[in-house]
Amino acid sequence: MKFLEAIKQLLQSTQSTKDFLSGLSKIFSEQKEDTEVKAYLAELNKVTPESAKAFIDSEDGKKFLQPILDSYHTKGLETWKSKTLPKLLADEVEKEVQKRHPAETEAEKRLRKLEADLAEEKQGRLKETLKNKALSVMTAKGLPIDLVDHFVGSDEAGTLANLQTFENAFSSHVSKIVEARMANGGREPHSTSNDPKTRLQELEGKLAAGSNLRLEEKIAIKNEIASLQKST
Repeated sequence: MKFLEAIKQLLQSTQSTKDFLSGLSKIFSEQKEDTEVKAYLAELNKVTPESAKAFIDSEDGKKFLQPILDSYHTKGLETWKSKTLPKLLADEVEKEVQKRHPAETEAEKRLRKLEADLAEEKQGRLKETLKNKALSVMTAKGLPIDLVDHFVGSDEAGTLANLQTFENAFSSHVSKIVEARMANGGREPHSTSNDPKTRLQELEGKLAAGSNLRLEEKIAIKNEIASLQKST
């Protein structure tokens, strides 16, 4: 055992710690390939739970471990945010939705459908009533009834207002056409009488008997009758 013998001799021959450490270093350097030296050094390097704990608790151990712990913490946090957090948020949102809007029971679904059907039926009946009213008004005023669907409103007042607007625009347009025709020699000879009452009777009779009159002619006659009635 050359290594142990060398150690014993070193202990006997040195007087100071400094000399001992210097000699010990020399022995390790000279006999580093010796089997006993390798075994001894391996034993010195062996990590035990106690030595590991002591290192972790030391300042050097904390400085060594902190970057590693930070890296694991950051990686774990990112993984949690990308995989776990969305599911947690979705679950919380679903819970809140269920709390505010509980799922309908079958009875509630049937009731809601019944109410919707009744509202739709009521709206349909109202629309049909308003359409019939509009047809009646348009027929009486000589307006084209094929446009009726465009003037049915949400209630009777709105429908009548739409019809009045249409009548005004339509009458104005027809009157312009009639006046243009008359200006071009299309005016029929009127009665020679200057009596408004006679002219009014003539127009009323013509309107009553004029089933073949064109729409614009009817409107022109009605407008003239209205004007004569105001003047008499």
